[in-house]
Amino acid sequence: MSALSTRASGLDAVIVVERPAFRLDLALAVPPGTVTAVVGPNGSGKSTTLRALAGLLRMTSGHIRLGDRVLDEGDLHVTAASRGAGVVFQDYLLFPHLSALENVAFGLHAHGMPHKAALGQAREWLDRFALADFAGIRPGQLSGGQAQRVALARAMVLEPELLLLDEPMAALDASTRVEVRAELAAKLRSYGGSTVLVTHDPTDALALADEVVVLDHGSVVQRGPVRAVARAPVNDYVAGLFGSGAA
Repeated sequence: MSALSTRASGLDAVIVVERPAFRLDLALAVPPGTVTAVVGPNGSGKSTTLRALAGLLRMTSGHIRLGDRVLDEGDLHVTAASRGAGVVFQDYLLFPHLSALENVAFGLHAHGMPHKAALGQAREWLDRFALADFAGIRPGQLSGGQAQRVALARAMVLEPELLLLDEPMAALDASTRVEVRAELAAKLRSYGGSTVLVTHDPTDALALADEVVVLDHGSVVQRGPVRAVARAPVNDYVAGLFGSGAA
């Protein structure tokens, strides 16, 4: 099957995770080329959602399908390493002993690309994120915004069918956050896969997402096009979450 037809249906997931005093029950349908934001307070189930999609957590029941692939259903559980998802964690989790270039090339190496070709492709992605001058720099010498860009380039270099963003702006200062958010929005507009953004900040959802799902205590409070939800919240909780962003 071609890459285009594989991506045709995007992400289809029903995620049920049961724990003592907590139950997450969430359905997600994310077509290719679109971004769905999962928004809610701490403890709402956002991180559990992302970990289940990434293959880092076994679900109690449900399914996760990506294009023509079944990643989770019944006894079938495709491991995180075999899912091919691009993941950007809140703390970036860059390899501290590798340069920015080597960090971006790592996944290409892991998938069998020859060393020279992997470095060449990684360099192209660093250039896309305006990081060509920092190729030889290790993460500890990068600013927060630069490290976040490297993490994004590393996640997107394999052009995955599924991109998972875990609070991507949380570790940035206010001024850097505005700049990087705008850059990320531009990159996501040209990305052909399905993106799930997990955030507690509705500003991220308004700037980056097409659809939003508002979670509270593991249940869906409201979902729909992000600006429609912001303009017409179903209750005081959603209204307070989006605040003046509804304008």
